[in-house]
Order: sequence, then C-alpha cells, then structure tokens
Amino acid sequence: MKKPFANDAYSLIEIIFGFAIMSIFMGAFWITVSNSRRVSADAYYETMATQLAKEPVEVFKCFNYKWLKEYSKHQIQDFPIGICAFEKLPFSSIERPRESFFFERDIRLSEVSLRNQKNIEVKGIMVKSTVRLKNVLSGLSFSGLSDVSISEIFPEE
Repeated sequence: MKKPFANDAYSLIEIIFGFAIMSIFMGAFWITVSNSRRVSADAYYETMATQLAKEPVEVFKCFNYKWLKEYSKHQIQDFPIGICAFEKLPFSSIERPRESFFFERDIRLSEVSLRNQKNIEVKGIMVKSTVRLKNVLSGLSFSGLSDVSISEIFPEE
C-alpha cells in the first residue's frame, strides 16, 4: 500500500519568496562591505599622503636656517624643490610603499618675516610640502582625496 503524499514540503512560491528576502539581506551586506572597503582604502591613501608630505619637513628639522636658506645649492636628491613624482631612484636609500608611486610631491621653501610675542621681527624659512594624486589616477575610487599640505617655519637662530 502506498503512503499518501506528504504536505510538509515548501511550495515553489514559498521558495521564491525566501530567496527574495535572502537576496535583500545579501545585497545590504554587499553594499556595507563595499562601502567599508572604499572608506578603508581612502583612509589608507590619506594616511600615506600625510606621511609623504611630512617626510621632508621632518628631514629639514635636522638642518639650520643658514643651510635651508642655501638649500637650492645643495639639494638632497630624495627631496628636490618643486614638483616631483615618486619613483624608485637607483641612488635612493629610502624605501616607500609601492602605492606611493600614485602621488607626486611639491616642496617649496620661502623666506618669511614674522613678529614674535615681544614684537621683535624674526626671519625664517617656511618649508611647505604638498602631496597630491597624479593626474593620471584621478578616476580611481580614492580620488576623493584632496591635496595634503604640511608646512613649518624654521626661525633664524
């Protein structure tokens, strides 16, 4: 004798409805993960740009006003004045992440004259380092990154 057909299985409509609900949750999860990755990449490249901008300012802290005033006569090859793209130079001893090649840096030195709290004029050299994405890469996902500039004034001794 045959057993009667059991009605405890799901119908086709219930299965399709279940897949629809599951796809909504999976879509929301996918969007969240995608946004998280984009924000993480933006933060990574912004941190890298900040470090690359800060690098020459930190190096120049080792030198005095007179040396900085005559910097154009004896430039350090890794820190040329003007716009320079990051490339692996054969003479360079500085190791940078591969992604640093996405950026270019502009180093400017200018003489400034300021008054201190005692109203005494103080001369100094302002070092300004600006890092930006290369023009070729402006269409990438992290292109929301704006220029990163760091400047510092080195007073005359």
